[in-house]
Order: sequence, then structure tokens, then C-alpha cells
Amino acid sequence: MIDITMNNELKNKFLTIFPNLLNSFPAEPNYVKESRLKAIDALAAVPFPSSKDESWKYSLIQPLLVNTYSLPGNNFPSVKTSPPPVIHPGHFPDGALINGYYCIDGIGAGTENNFMLKSLSVAAGKNDGMLTSSFSVNGNADHSFFSHLNTAFWQDGIYIEIPCGKKTTKPVEINIISQGERILSQPRIFINSAKNSHAEIHIYFYGSDEGNSFTNLVQNIHLDENAFLNLVLFRSKDDNDILLNSTEVQQETGSHFISHIITLNGKWTRNVINVSLLGKESRAELFGLYTPSGDQFTDNRTRIEHRAPNASSNEFYKGVMDGKSTAIFNGKIFVGRDAQKTNAFQSNKNLLLSDRAVVFSKPELQIYADDVKCTHGSATGSLDEDALFYLRSRGMKYETAKKILVQAFAGDIVAGVGSESLKNEILSLIAGKFNS
Repeated sequence: MIDITMNNELKNKFLTIFPNLLNSFPAEPNYVKESRLKAIDALAAVPFPSSKDESWKYSLIQPLLVNTYSLPGNNFPSVKTSPPPVIHPGHFPDGALINGYYCIDGIGAGTENNFMLKSLSVAAGKNDGMLTSSFSVNGNADHSFFSHLNTAFWQDGIYIEIPCGKKTTKPVEINIISQGERILSQPRIFINSAKNSHAEIHIYFYGSDEGNSFTNLVQNIHLDENAFLNLVLFRSKDDNDILLNSTEVQQETGSHFISHIITLNGKWTRNVINVSLLGKESRAELFGLYTPSGDQFTDNRTRIEHRAPNASSNEFYKGVMDGKSTAIFNGKIFVGRDAQKTNAFQSNKNLLLSDRAVVFSKPELQIYADDVKCTHGSATGSLDEDALFYLRSRGMKYETAKKILVQAFAGDIVAGVGSESLKNEILSLIAGKFNS
């Protein structure tokens, strides 16, 4: 094992150990090795994030600096063949990543459910043209250091394909699991929604019981013409792990992408999602809910790029903060010169349950076309005293009234989650978290 400390010397340590690690990876096609080498060059040119960077200005970066993390050495494990542990009662995953490595489970079910799922390292060996472009080093500006780091050092991942014209009969479920203490894992997920396909995918994050592990996840998603994808990312466990999640989405003509990023717990979370509307009449809907408490930190950053005419986007994020927690929302809508007839909406609303909680909200518009309809806004406040008084005047205890108001506040975000069981679980967890 190789130990890495997250400080300004990290980059040099990674650059030093990279040549030996490159030879230790299983046999890979040339384009993967070339992408790793390009990522290392890009990493050398990008400084470790600091509060001086605009995209990290309000981020609590200190938790990244205090631990020493373990990286795999020369003995990379082979693909696991045993099913992952069932840690979400009533949910049986179609696939899982444990400490960044693929764990086979439910492959046969994938065929019956009209999708294909396999280890990303196996899929990459087939030299698919779509995968070749997904390993580019063009990480988004808000996350570029860690995107380059993942591209250079990714261990394994999951490849999901929804074939042309197919529709999944139930949500595809993926578990991303940390096991052990202070493990640095760097998985990658690629999702290809083919022409006229229709799918819902749920990704669950589970931190380690030992705590203090670090997951640096990169996702590449492509929606072909008239494809539909509803993606749910769900972190609910109250653990001490650090999660960085970077998602890149490209949409072709007539495609429709929906995401729900739900962060109910976790010591430190940073979700970055970039959506590029490349085809006309494409549509993106981004929803987010974050509920940090205690000293938890949650950072959500979005960027929607309108590159084609007659496309639309709808973005709605909500936060509920308690204790001494910190939350950030930064959303940008970019409308290019060719993206006439764009319709874009963005809103961020926050509910503070404690005078010690802090939220930074920054919605942005950058418009270069002249025939568009674009709006954005942000609002932050506390519980409605009139509503509290009304409920308590009818015999409710304060805790019960607060729970009802918080659930109502979060309800319109949760409503779009396709699965009724998951929707009910989220609302139940919110009620339990703020029932005091």
C-alpha cells in the first residue's frame, strides 16, 4: 500500500508513483494508457484546490488535508466474483463497486431488465469509440484537479448500456461502498443511453463503518437521440467519509435527462454536475436536496450549457440546514450564440433551522443569444412562524409541527423520484433526522 496525504505535496507524490502504478494496471488498450498519461500531464499543470480558487472559495477544504489515505500498490485485485453485501434492506443491487473495484452481481437480471452492465475495465478493453471520448482529460473547471486524478488513477468502474429502443422494467440499482479506514478509491461510471431508450438508474453511496475514507467518483453519461434517463444519486448514511462526485452529461437531439441528487447525511460531500445540451429540443431537469446537520458539509455545483436551439432546462435545488452545518449551492446556466429559443429556469431555496448553520447560494446566468427565456433566483429563510403557530394551535407538539413543515418543504424535490419506495424512504429519513 502507498500512503498519500492530501496537502500541497499530494500532486508531486502522485506524479512520482504514477510510472510504477501504470505498469501495475491489468492489460489495457493503448487509448486508456494514453488518457492516463495525458491526465498526469494535466494534473501537473493544475494546483491543488484552495480557498483562493473561486470554485473552492467557501468550501471547507480542511477535511481533505488531515488524513493519510491508502492507495493500492503493485497487486491490483482481480474482478471480484462474489455478490456485494446487501446493506440497503429490500434493495438488491444490479452491480456494486467496493473500494473502487467492480463486484459482479445480477448480470443475468440485466438482460431481463433491458440493459447491459459490466466492469468498466472489461468494457474499455473492447475499445468502444464512445468510451474513448469519455476518458478525455477535459474535467470541468470546478472539479478539474480531482477529475484529472481520477482519469489517471481510476481502478475500475461500471459500464451501463441501455440498448436502442429498450426500456428498463424497474430501476437499475448500483451500490458504491467503502470498506476499511482511510481508503482512497477512484471509481468511474459510464452510462450510454442509446437512441429511443428509456431508463431509471439509482446509485447509492455507503460510507465505511470505520470512517474517514475518500471516494473520488467520475461519471460520464451520454444520451443519444430521443433517449430518456432518470438518474438518482442518494447518500443517506451518517458517516465520516469524504465524497467527491463529478458527473458529465452530453445530450443529443430530443433527449431528456433528469437527475435527483439527494444528500441527507455524510461528513463531507461535493456534487458537481455539468450538462451539455448539444442537440435541438433536448431537455434537462436537475433536482437536488441536501440536509446537513451537526458539522456536516455539502457542496452542490451545477452547470448547464445550452449549445443548440429550442432546448430547455429546469433546475431546482433545496437545502435544510441544522446545527453548525455548512452548505453551498452554485449553479450556472450558459446559453451559447446558437442556442436561440432557449427556455431555462433555475431556483435555489434554503431553510435554516439553526442560527449557527451557514449557506452560500450563487445562481448565475451567462447568455450570448438574444431570443431566450431565462430566469434564476435564490431565497433563504427560517421556518414559517405563522405555519408553526397554526399547527401547534391544533394540539401538535413543536417537534411534530417542525417535522411536517420540513417534509413539506422537501416534498416537491422528492416527488420526482420515480420509485415510490425510495420516495417514502427519503421522506421518512428526513422526518427522523429533524424530529427533535
